[in-house]
Amino acid sequence: CHEECPVGTYGPQCAHKCDCLNRAKCYHINGACLCNEGFKGPSCQDRFCPAGLYGLLCDKYCPCKADNTLSCHPLSGECTCAAGWAGLYCNETCPAGYYGEGCREPCSCANGADCDGITGACICAPGYIGPGRLWRRLIRLERDDSGFSNWTENIRDFIR
Repeated sequence: CHEECPVGTYGPQCAHKCDCLNRAKCYHINGACLCNEGFKGPSCQDRFCPAGLYGLLCDKYCPCKADNTLSCHPLSGECTCAAGWAGLYCNETCPAGYYGEGCREPCSCANGADCDGITGACICAPGYIGPGRLWRRLIRLERDDSGFSNWTENIRDFIR
């Protein structure tokens, strides 16, 4: 009884899952959410400012390109970009080799293929066809119940 519950859980035997939103912290005893500045509500789900506005007095317009944005921080105006978009105002497509929310996921494509900025699906380079996925070969030494070692080989798809 000397350790707090792991992050994201609370209560007796840490059996309950926290439902805090917008990067709020969860109190490990009763699951109460400690909201970050700019958010309120039992799960920190509500913004202090109406959508599209930010600032201490909610008097500034969010600079984010709305169609490409997941959220605009209610105090700072910082944009969180949707999949396929990046940049300070979510007005730039993902750079080559990246995809996903804020373009944070690296592509895993073979033979110089690029990937779709939203889904990560490979777009083959000229002269190539197929799914374009990189494959990874895993070879491990495992010890069985009798103490003997065996080499096992697994081949799995590198992309989900």
